[in-house]
Amino acid sequence: RKDCIKVLKSIETYQLNFPRRLKPPKVTGRVNINKQGILMFDTFYPSRINGWRGRRAVLCCQDYWSKYIGVYCCRDKSKKTIEQAAELFFKDFIKASGGIMPRRIWQDPGSELKIIETIIERYRLPKDGTQTMIINSQVKTPVNPIEAANKLVQNRMQVFATKNLVNDPELLCEAITYQLNRQPR
Repeated sequence: RKDCIKVLKSIETYQLNFPRRLKPPKVTGRVNINKQGILMFDTFYPSRINGWRGRRAVLCCQDYWSKYIGVYCCRDKSKKTIEQAAELFFKDFIKASGGIMPRRIWQDPGSELKIIETIIERYRLPKDGTQTMIINSQVKTPVNPIEAANKLVQNRMQVFATKNLVNDPELLCEAITYQLNRQPR
C-alpha cells in the first residue's frame, strides 16, 4: 500500500495536486463561539501556474459556528466587486440561517477587505454601542479557520484545473459552495 501511494504521488498530476508545503503552525490559542453570526472573509487568487486562465479574485466567506460557506469568483479585487460578493453572502447567510443576523466580522487586515467594514455597520444594534464590528488578527497574521476553508476550496478546484477539465474558476465556485454546505458534519 505504501509503495502504491508513493508511485501515484510521483506522477505529475499528483505532484500538482499535492505540492510540498511547510507544515502549518500549531494552534496555540482556542476560540469558543457558541452562536452563529461571526463571519470570516478572505480572498485568494487562482494563478496561471496552476492551470487557471484569466486573472480572478475568489472571495471565500464562512460562518465560524455553522461552517456555512460562500465562494464567489470576482473579476478583480476592487472594492465594488468585493462589496457585491460580500452583499450576496450576507443575504445568503441570513436566508440559510433562518434570519440570524451577522454580529461580527473576523478577518485579516487585507486592503481588499476594507469595504466589508461599511457593510457590517448596517447590522449594528443599540447594545453594540461603540464596540468594533471587525475583529482583526492581533499581530496581523492570517485567520487560520478561514485559511483552512480557502485551502479546502482550492483543493477542490485544483483537481479540475490539473486534469484540464475546467480552466475557469468561475464555473466551479457555485458547485463547490453547494457541495460544502450540504456535506454531513
